[in-house]
Amino acid sequence: MTSSYNEKQGKKNKKVLFVSFVVSIFLVIIKSIFGILSGSLSLLSSALDSFMDAISSGINYFIMHHSSKPADKEHPFGHGKFEAFSSLLQSLLIFIGATLLILYSISLLFSYFFSQYIETKTDITFWTF
Repeated sequence: MTSSYNEKQGKKNKKVLFVSFVVSIFLVIIKSIFGILSGSLSLLSSALDSFMDAISSGINYFIMHHSSKPADKEHPFGHGKFEAFSSLLQSLLIFIGATLLILYSISLLFSYFFSQYIETKTDITFWTF
């Protein structure tokens, strides 16, 4: 009874993860389009977050498939360690995404300050002529 319950629950979980993946991809596309068209950094960062969600859902689907395998000769305690690996991988993805977003924000900030500096210097040069 427990085995059939676990199989049913596993199938439900896989279906939920697949739907989550599809919805995340849809959100990435919509947010990216409107973020690029509007030039909104917040929409682009939200698209990046949705992209990370899609990757996490894909990883979770893959990991759930492999970690639910029963114990075998090579893995006498089962395949549950895949879940810990999944957590590590997802943490790395979040860190990389956050780092890229911070670097992009800093570059935008400096480009704004430099454009203001050049604009001011041009005005001063024009008036001294």
